[in-house]
Amino acid sequence: FGPRQRGRKRPVWYNKTIASGMKESSDARREFMETVGLSDIWLLGTVIFFSVLGNVYRVRRHSEFWFGVFLFCCSFCVYLVLKHREDQRKPKPEEPEKSEKPEKPERRKQATGPDSG
Repeated sequence: FGPRQRGRKRPVWYNKTIASGMKESSDARREFMETVGLSDIWLLGTVIFFSVLGNVYRVRRHSEFWFGVFLFCCSFCVYLVLKHREDQRKPKPEEPEKSEKPEKPERRKQATGPDSG
């Protein structure tokens, strides 16, 4: 059988290309889960719901239309609240300390007179 290898033994069907592809997809999934929040899912669901509702439901009275507009505005306000809460929970990136006096760029003196330009 031969000498035993140290570390993890890889299966016979192990493929480096597939393993690297699986690692990349795992990283992409992790990044997706970090960036997508409840507010994004809510907004997507709202848009899909009202798009389908607009194509399926036949509005019979004028008041039904305005009630639909009211519901859409309410669901959008819920999205704004969710987004604000998510933004508050995110840690703010540290900004570099600013010096007390910002440096002003030097201005070039414009030549005015008979010899300029």
